[in-house]
Amino acid sequence: MVDATLRPDLDGPTASVVCEDFAGRQINLANRQIRANNFSAALRVLQTAAENCDIPRVRNKIEDTLSRWYRSFGSRASTGQISQFLRVVENQSYLPDGARTRFRSTISGDLASSVTSAFENKNYRDATVYCRNFPSLTKQSFTLYYYCGEAARQVRAYGAAASRYRWMLDNWSTDQNALSWDTAAERLTKLYLVQTNFEQAFSLSKRLATRDAQPETIMTAVMAARGRMLEPIARVGNQLLDGVTAGPAMSYAKTSFPRIRFPEYVESIYTVTGALSADVAFYGADDARLPSSSLVETASGTVSLLSSDDGKRAWLISPIDTGYLLVQYDRATVPEENVILESLLSNIQDESEWQALYDYEFRSAYPGTGSSVATLLGAAYLAGDNVEAFNNVIDGLSVIEYYAVQNQSGEVITSRSFERGQIDYTDSEWSKTSKTPALYHHQVTQNGTPLREVVWPLYDDKQWSGVVRVGITSEN
Repeated sequence: MVDATLRPDLDGPTASVVCEDFAGRQINLANRQIRANNFSAALRVLQTAAENCDIPRVRNKIEDTLSRWYRSFGSRASTGQISQFLRVVENQSYLPDGARTRFRSTISGDLASSVTSAFENKNYRDATVYCRNFPSLTKQSFTLYYYCGEAARQVRAYGAAASRYRWMLDNWSTDQNALSWDTAAERLTKLYLVQTNFEQAFSLSKRLATRDAQPETIMTAVMAARGRMLEPIARVGNQLLDGVTAGPAMSYAKTSFPRIRFPEYVESIYTVTGALSADVAFYGADDARLPSSSLVETASGTVSLLSSDDGKRAWLISPIDTGYLLVQYDRATVPEENVILESLLSNIQDESEWQALYDYEFRSAYPGTGSSVATLLGAAYLAGDNVEAFNNVIDGLSVIEYYAVQNQSGEVITSRSFERGQIDYTDSEWSKTSKTPALYHHQVTQNGTPLREVVWPLYDDKQWSGVVRVGITSEN
């Protein structure tokens, strides 16, 4: 029970004297704890003093004690020490006006110095730790953003790096000499690519190209468009193959993939062991070119994009239990595509030229993408697996709008985001596609939105067993 005579708000001089005496005794006790470097104990003593005698003298002593505690960390304060100190400051109820702001300003300045020192000495991991643990305190300047972003890029913390580089482009400062806008944009484009953020990579490549029309920048946009169309194969393949080494699903996929017609730039689809030895080839076995182990080490997440040093080949890589699934493609172009690229290079500011490029990449890729997704879903269906387990993957793919699996009678067995009544099938078209013995692809409209639909026939031991429909959007 707190003694009311210690409170300074009581009437009369006696209460004030008692309060001052009590505060003095508590401060003396706190000083003994401070001399022993027991700052937590000193703060507890002063907290009791403030609760019973809230006067400026006590508040100032609390600020002084916190300052001494912080200075005791020295120049190599750990992130744990700083985090604990910040929590104490934020939770301290008895501080002079402006004290919290002063502490945060001091710590921000010290963190900026620590990040700068670590970055300049190429201790990128240390710099990244500071930036990650104290994001709100490492944003004082454009240069500090750059240090944090580039350090993260160097240690392959791609998400953090992309976030910082994106901020730099959105808040570009000409009053700095850390790097040029083009360099920042090129690095962010590569970060987008490795994270399979293909729409953003395509858009940023376009911005770069319209500033300076270079064939290499346009080809980066091409590789991004191709990656967007091929990504579903890697993601749906991961769902099917992770944990599967043999059995009906694997057999069906191995038998069906060679029947799929891909664009010429798709070289191979295969799995490798964890030691990067060839394992299962689904498509283009003779054209498989494994990435180096050092390149594979840069992969992160469920699907990453790896690029060869010369930029002429790329791999969508996805970790599975037995190793990795890879979708390998290159930058080879065909005559029709070359005409579009030459026209774009001559009219780089013309939005219709960019749309023509994207439309071409979409048209050339969607039958193969749709057939691959249908094959993987069909493999799960024919093997008796739960096809609905793929729904979260399908939902996360910007290219895929829906799928539907139909049996031999045309009945929809399972689907995602598919309703026949929302799609403009005629009765004859529905009947024909539900019974198709061969690949069928056509344009449909779903709730007023034009899509391309791929209908892939399922054969179970050469017996026609139904179809899988996959709706694909051309919007970019």
